[in-house]
Amino acid sequence: MRKKRSSKSGRKSSSPLFLPHVALSYEQCREIVQDSRSSFVRAMTTLPPLQRRAMEAVYAFMRCADDLADSDLPVETRREQLQDFRRDFLKSQTNGSSSAFINFYQHVNGIFPAVTDAIARFQIPAVYFDAVLEGVTSDLETYHYATYEALEDYCYHVASAVGLICLPIWGIPAEEVAPEADTPIKRAAIACGKALQFTNILRDVREDWERGRIYLPLEEASYETMSRAVENQDFRFLRPRLERFLEKTKQFYQESTTLTAQIPPRYQKNLRLMVDAYAMLFSKIRRNPVVVLRRRIRLSWLEKVWLSLFA
Repeated sequence: MRKKRSSKSGRKSSSPLFLPHVALSYEQCREIVQDSRSSFVRAMTTLPPLQRRAMEAVYAFMRCADDLADSDLPVETRREQLQDFRRDFLKSQTNGSSSAFINFYQHVNGIFPAVTDAIARFQIPAVYFDAVLEGVTSDLETYHYATYEALEDYCYHVASAVGLICLPIWGIPAEEVAPEADTPIKRAAIACGKALQFTNILRDVREDWERGRIYLPLEEASYETMSRAVENQDFRFLRPRLERFLEKTKQFYQESTTLTAQIPPRYQKNLRLMVDAYAMLFSKIRRNPVVVLRRRIRLSWLEKVWLSLFA
């Protein structure tokens, strides 16, 4: 029987939510979320105010990092910008309670006061934010993966780490998601992140190829061979690879099925809205995987409405 959650999970710290620069920072994060038109916006509206603000700060952090990595600037410039972003984030974790707090934040990205507040308020391990930045930065250097092991490591950094950031906001005690922890909920969250990222990769096979990226593991094939197969929509060559990828994705979804039940009920809909949208995409792809070689699979308006009503 799973132990009862501590009543202190998700507790508030003395972090000053309503200091002017922190409040303004949260507003900036909210604007980033609203401008993104992401499906996650709908999920965040189900949360209590403090948790919603924290999730908006998390999303803004990820959005800013992705935008730096995916801009049209030269690779070296993007690398330097990500390094500056990472340096300032790490510095914010040491300056957050010092006398230089306000002066420091006047010279760095405006989202950092909110991110720092959320980390302190919900005791989120900051190392997971750094892991995300490591994964995002790797996209500047790596355009394909030779093995599933290498791809899973990438997915841990850009997706599973995000889930581990969210768990404390959803009321999970910090010790259950600590970097050194090996708990059922942490394992389920890691699997869930991989399931969502693998679905993302399947959905974007054609779009990624147009950007010079092949995320389907090459295994015994060369990058050039895989690229030609996607270009020519060679389903005969790609079918066994797509089928294996689909099977791995299905396995990750199965390994994450216990995750929602381990989260306090008041936060479960937030998770279901995010996971169910990707699970529905995955089901559509499984029915006709050849379509990913032609276009990006999307949810219809009716499917999105169904998720909003019944997730």
